[in-house]
Amino acid sequence: MMPRLFFLLFAISFASALSAQFNDNAGGRSTSMAGAYVALNDGWSVFHNQAGLASVQTFDAGMYYENRFGLSALSDKGLFVAARLGRGVFAGSYHSFGY
Repeated sequence: MMPRLFFLLFAISFASALSAQFNDNAGGRSTSMAGAYVALNDGWSVFHNQAGLASVQTFDAGMYYENRFGLSALSDKGLFVAARLGRGVFAGSYHSFGY
Protein backbone atom coordinates (compact mmCIF):
# COMPACT_ATOMS: atom_id res chain seq x y z
CA MET A 1 0.00 0.00 0.00
CA MET A 2 2.75 2.47 0.91
CA PRO A 3 4.73 2.09 -2.38
CA ARG A 4 1.56 2.71 -4.40
CA LEU A 5 0.77 5.83 -2.40
CA PHE A 6 4.34 7.08 -2.80
CA PHE A 7 4.23 6.48 -6.56
CA LEU A 8 0.88 8.27 -6.86
CA LEU A 9 2.14 11.32 -4.97
CA PHE A 10 5.35 11.31 -7.02
CA ALA A 11 3.43 11.14 -10.31
CA ILE A 12 1.02 13.92 -9.33
CA SER A 13 3.81 16.24 -8.17
CA PHE A 14 5.56 16.07 -11.56
CA ALA A 15 2.47 16.08 -13.76
CA SER A 16 2.81 19.76 -14.65
CA ALA A 17 6.52 19.41 -15.42
CA LEU A 18 5.85 16.61 -17.89
CA SER A 19 3.04 18.31 -19.78
CA ALA A 20 3.37 18.85 -23.51
CA GLN A 21 1.86 22.32 -23.46
CA PHE A 22 2.20 25.39 -21.32
CA ASN A 23 0.04 28.49 -21.05
CA ASP A 24 2.57 31.10 -22.03
CA ASN A 25 3.29 32.86 -25.30
CA ALA A 26 6.31 31.35 -27.04
CA GLY A 27 7.97 33.86 -29.32
CA GLY A 28 7.03 37.25 -30.62
CA ARG A 29 4.44 36.09 -33.12
CA SER A 30 2.11 34.47 -30.61
CA THR A 31 2.60 37.40 -28.25
CA SER A 32 1.64 39.88 -30.97
CA MET A 33 -1.49 37.80 -31.66
CA ALA A 34 -2.55 38.31 -28.03
CA GLY A 35 -2.17 34.64 -27.18
CA ALA A 36 -4.14 33.24 -30.12
CA TYR A 37 -1.35 30.75 -30.75
CA VAL A 38 -3.57 27.80 -31.67
CA ALA A 39 -4.11 29.49 -35.05
CA LEU A 40 -0.41 29.16 -35.94
CA ASN A 41 0.48 26.38 -38.39
CA ASP A 42 4.26 26.38 -38.47
CA GLY A 43 7.19 25.24 -36.36
CA TRP A 44 6.09 27.38 -33.41
CA SER A 45 3.14 25.00 -33.11
CA VAL A 46 5.43 22.63 -31.22
CA PHE A 47 4.80 24.72 -28.09
CA HIS A 48 1.00 25.00 -28.14
CA ASN A 49 -0.75 23.12 -30.95
CA GLN A 50 1.12 20.02 -32.07
CA ALA A 51 -1.47 19.33 -34.78
CA GLY A 52 -0.23 22.48 -36.54
CA LEU A 53 3.10 20.77 -37.20
CA ALA A 54 1.49 18.90 -40.09
CA SER A 55 1.94 22.02 -42.25
CA VAL A 56 5.75 22.06 -41.84
CA GLN A 57 7.08 21.26 -45.31
CA THR A 58 10.89 21.30 -44.97
CA PHE A 59 13.01 22.38 -41.98
CA ASP A 60 11.98 24.98 -39.42
CA ALA A 61 13.87 26.21 -36.36
CA GLY A 62 13.59 29.15 -34.01
CA MET A 63 14.55 30.51 -30.64
CA TYR A 64 13.39 33.30 -28.36
CA TYR A 65 14.39 35.05 -25.17
CA GLU A 66 12.31 37.47 -23.12
CA ASN A 67 13.58 39.30 -20.06
CA ARG A 68 10.51 40.42 -18.13
CA PHE A 69 10.81 43.63 -16.11
CA GLY A 70 14.62 43.47 -16.36
CA LEU A 71 14.80 40.58 -13.87
CA SER A 72 16.70 37.44 -14.84
CA ALA A 73 14.50 35.46 -12.44
CA LEU A 74 11.54 36.19 -14.74
CA SER A 75 13.30 35.45 -18.03
CA ASP A 76 11.58 33.17 -20.52
CA LYS A 77 13.55 31.29 -23.17
CA GLY A 78 13.01 28.50 -25.60
CA LEU A 79 13.94 26.94 -28.91
CA PHE A 80 12.49 24.44 -31.33
CA VAL A 81 13.43 22.35 -34.35
CA ALA A 82 10.92 20.79 -36.73
CA ALA A 83 11.59 18.84 -39.92
CA ARG A 84 9.47 16.85 -42.34
CA LEU A 85 10.67 13.26 -42.58
CA GLY A 86 8.75 11.38 -45.25
CA ARG A 87 5.07 11.44 -44.40
CA GLY A 88 5.53 12.75 -40.87
CA VAL A 89 7.14 15.60 -38.97
CA PHE A 90 9.81 15.22 -36.28
CA ALA A 91 9.99 18.09 -33.79
CA GLY A 92 11.70 18.88 -30.52
CA SER A 93 11.53 21.86 -28.20
CA TYR A 94 13.09 23.33 -25.08
CA HIS A 95 11.48 25.87 -22.77
CA SER A 96 12.77 27.36 -19.54
CA PHE A 97 11.36 29.99 -17.23
CA GLY A 98 13.62 31.68 -14.74
CA TYR A 99 17.39 31.60 -14.41
